[in-house]
Amino acid sequence: MSRAEVAAKLGDAFRNGRFKLIDPVLLGATLALCALGLLMIYSITAAPLRSAAFLENQGFRIALGLVGLAIASRIDYHRWGYKAPLYFALGLLGLLLVLVPNIGHEVNGARRWIKIGSQTLQPVDFARVGLVIYLAFLLSKPRQKLEQFSSGLLPCMVAVGLMVLLLFLQPNMSSAIAITVIAGLMLLVGRIPFRHLGLLLVPAAVAIPVLGKGYQSARIENWLAYWKTGAGLDTANYQMDQSLISIGSGGLWGKGLGVSDQKWDFLPDARTDFIFAILGEELGFFGALIVIGLLLLVFWRSYQISRTAPD
Repeated sequence: MSRAEVAAKLGDAFRNGRFKLIDPVLLGATLALCALGLLMIYSITAAPLRSAAFLENQGFRIALGLVGLAIASRIDYHRWGYKAPLYFALGLLGLLLVLVPNIGHEVNGARRWIKIGSQTLQPVDFARVGLVIYLAFLLSKPRQKLEQFSSGLLPCMVAVGLMVLLLFLQPNMSSAIAITVIAGLMLLVGRIPFRHLGLLLVPAAVAIPVLGKGYQSARIENWLAYWKTGAGLDTANYQMDQSLISIGSGGLWGKGLGVSDQKWDFLPDARTDFIFAILGEELGFFGALIVIGLLLLVFWRSYQISRTAPD
């Protein structure tokens, strides 16, 4: 069966509500990553005087995500497009709310969270999905409209620019870069003319002076300095130092689950941003390879599925 025939059958199945196919490899890899995440959080927090709330919180979020996955998989994805502007607007609203005093929750000088009771939400996680749906909606226009700057690239640039600006105000440079890369890839494959894509260099040139100041430039400079000269434990690269000690001490096979030394408050954010370092210490080089392999598998299967999409 040709790719066009597969795409036609998939489109017909979606439109008639008969789409019930599940890719077992993609689902299996995703569940395996979730299970590994839970296992590592358990390993880091399951100790005397340490709260089990982090494990319970992560388990609750995974369960909630799986329910959302089950519901979303039964919905014709064309329906998402009809409400794409609403999803995008809600994403922007969430990013604005984190900047409002008494609503946004500040951690280490960054306002990226909204606190609801004992739980915290990071609106960028929802805003990112809203942007992807909205860009897909914009790029589904007839080809002749996409070839015009005013109805093709311009609305996409405005949408991405608004979201990136709000992320810089938090500040959240890593999410801003991730969103920019995702949007750029979507524009590249979304039939936007190459002569228009060249205009994206203009906002990039404007952003460079912004990145050259304050918090953003300091992080980049510290990172570059670390690899040039090496950094002592009393420098701004303390966390990088500790993470490399953690990974390096794991060797090929690791020290064993629960045997990490760095998790005892030597490595800050061990259960969040730097959990991979603890995984490398406890499960070793081969454990780290398993995680990377699962992530590549998710990417590859997602790409294969997207190639057969009818639009």
